[in-house]
Amino acid sequence: MFESLENILKQITKSLQRLELLIQLLLPKLITKSAVAKFLNVSAEKINEYIETGEFKLNEHYIINEHNKIEFIPEALIEFKMNSINKIKIIKKKEKEKIVLSKVSSKILKGIL
Repeated sequence: MFESLENILKQITKSLQRLELLIQLLLPKLITKSAVAKFLNVSAEKINEYIETGEFKLNEHYIINEHNKIEFIPEALIEFKMNSINKIKIIKKKEKEKIVLSKVSSKILKGIL
């Protein structure tokens, strides 16, 4: 029994090591705004919004490089995506606005309808 569990753990460890290597290959490509937008499945405008609103923080999610261009930090973006997936989004239901009509207006509209 323990031998089979040990083999399973070895297989899981090997798979994790492969995934880590794949991630290391992909991370350097995750530095441009368009790559980040694609990774997060949002528009480039949304990335700008994240920066403007402070949801992406300077020196945490991105840096300004020597050419005065934004360069994103891949590890922080992965963490951001993982946290976004786990957030529960609460959407407020818009209440219908009630219009109160006078008796005369109400009768006129009832006659029309």
